[in-house]
Amino acid sequence: MEMKTKTRFSTAVAIRPAYAALVVLGTSVLLAGCNTEGALTARETLTHGYVVDEETLEMVPVGSSREQVLLALGTPSTTATFDNEVLYYISQTRVRPLPS
Repeated sequence: MEMKTKTRFSTAVAIRPAYAALVVLGTSVLLAGCNTEGALTARETLTHGYVVDEETLEMVPVGSSREQVLLALGTPSTTATFDNEVLYYISQTRVRPLPS
């Protein structure tokens, strides 16, 4: 009676470290979503109306004429009812959390 033996190399030994690393990575990603401090919360910033940057605002010093203001800032959101020299540039900025 002749016995044949086959040598089989186990791939499980080579896969175990990769599998363990994958499990650790996956677990850390899942736990990162459990942050309760708010540092990683997704937020949305909504801006409506006239948005002016600091450079444009510096082009209009206090006491500028109506024409200078209109050239620098453009058409106002509204004007005063009784005084045609008062211009209003209105904007609103809201920050709200995104739904999970």
